[in-house]
Amino acid sequence: MEFYKLLCFLVVLVFMILISSYFLLEEPRYTIKWSKQVALKEMPTTQITTKLPTIPKPPIKRELPLILIWNPKCIPNQNYLYEMDRGTANYPPLSHNFKCGYTNCKFTSDRKLEANASTIIFWIHKVCPMDGWPQHRREEQNYMMFTIESTSETIPYYNRTMLTDTWFNTTVNYRIDSTVFMPNDALTRITKDTPKEDIWDKEEILEIVKGKTKLAFQAVSHCNAESDRDLLTKKIKEYIEVDVVGHCNGVGCNGDCKNREMKNHFFYLAFENSVCPNYVTEKFWNALRIPTVPVVITRSVFTGMDVPKNAFIALDDFNSVKELVEYMKDLRNNTEKYLRHFEWTKTYTKRHYGYNHSPKCRICEVATKMFEEKTKSVIDLNKFWNLKGCKNNLVKDFLNKG
Repeated sequence: MEFYKLLCFLVVLVFMILISSYFLLEEPRYTIKWSKQVALKEMPTTQITTKLPTIPKPPIKRELPLILIWNPKCIPNQNYLYEMDRGTANYPPLSHNFKCGYTNCKFTSDRKLEANASTIIFWIHKVCPMDGWPQHRREEQNYMMFTIESTSETIPYYNRTMLTDTWFNTTVNYRIDSTVFMPNDALTRITKDTPKEDIWDKEEILEIVKGKTKLAFQAVSHCNAESDRDLLTKKIKEYIEVDVVGHCNGVGCNGDCKNREMKNHFFYLAFENSVCPNYVTEKFWNALRIPTVPVVITRSVFTGMDVPKNAFIALDDFNSVKELVEYMKDLRNNTEKYLRHFEWTKTYTKRHYGYNHSPKCRICEVATKMFEEKTKSVIDLNKFWNLKGCKNNLVKDFLNKG
């Protein structure tokens, strides 16, 4: 019996093998022919989308812009971070509302890091000649000129074989066309957010004007200036009395003393040591803060600046010094006419421009953008910082014409 079972099993197995072989060896009866003219996008497809879990990328470790202060000894008190943050030491503290969007820069005065610095700042001033120059300048490095002095008080005192016309890439100073605008001060327009205490009151101005008893005041510490302002003051004193204080006159007078005197005088002789584009120092701005009416050498230095024409008077508004003096005397005796020079107080605030401005923040912004974007510019000193732009002969020429 067992023998027959085994035999049946073998017969079935052989039969199945034969059937399988037939289908494997026989050519298929049906074929699918693909047309070359059928575009792949026309074929029906089935898309299965699986949303995979998001794996956070590791943070990219980036270098921060390194800013090297090349000659910090030239900066007052060597406090270069404060000077760059405030522009000048006369600026009040930053407003609590001010927020700097660029705080990623590293500042150093270590010259050993010259090769690593993306920006190198050079403080330019006649009393601070360079005690050395960078040895190996990388092509992408940003050389930045930093100064609050005029052209005639800076460039002539440097070795121009080193400090060439294309030495600097960017600038930081008081000129409105500088890369980073850093004025000694500026007027700030009144807005809806201006605090009431920062707005001049009409009665307040009238009270200050009524308190003035003397005609002209001047404070001078820089003697024999290139602008020849001493010659101009001497000529003015031939017609009126001018109260002069400061080192050049041997009469001491501190900041509070100067403010009291300006408040007590109708005019302040705000003659600068140089007559160069946009070079307007605290002499002028402090007079407006008192307020009194500043007298300047020429209006041309204010070109492009937001300063009302009637906020001051200028020598070149007149044909002679005598004519200037007669106008000053006329204003002293005509309150209504004198008050026209305070019309600007209706539009501008009392407070200094610096309270909401940080050159240091802008320096970091410029350094960061140049560092990240690998961009580069070149300042042509022969055009931007040219002595020909200064008018230091203006006073002599004016006096000589009679």
